[in-house]
Amino acid sequence: MKDLKERGRLVKKNVFRHNYPFCWRSDTPLIYKAVSTWFIRVTDFKEDLVKNNQKATWVPKNIQDGKFHNWLSDAKDWCFSRNRFWGNPIPLWVSEDGQEVVCVESLKEL
Repeated sequence: MKDLKERGRLVKKNVFRHNYPFCWRSDTPLIYKAVSTWFIRVTDFKEDLVKNNQKATWVPKNIQDGKFHNWLSDAKDWCFSRNRFWGNPIPLWVSEDGQEVVCVESLKEL
């Protein structure tokens, strides 16, 4: 802003005050930062999910072609590595250089 003002190009300067965001669960301050995440590319097999939904027996029946169908039809890529203390562990081990990823698929394999 200083540079814009010196060159006579600053159009308007405002100060906005707002409350700092707090977590509704723990009432602690929220810190927004970029973190590494793992995604499942659901959009690659969304059509299969919708087709397979028709093979299931739903009770009540209207869920199959209603809410659940709509949810599957609008499925987005899923971030399954959320960094939360209530999240699920992910059985992935990644080498420091990122070249090797091991995913344990069963207790037997572990």
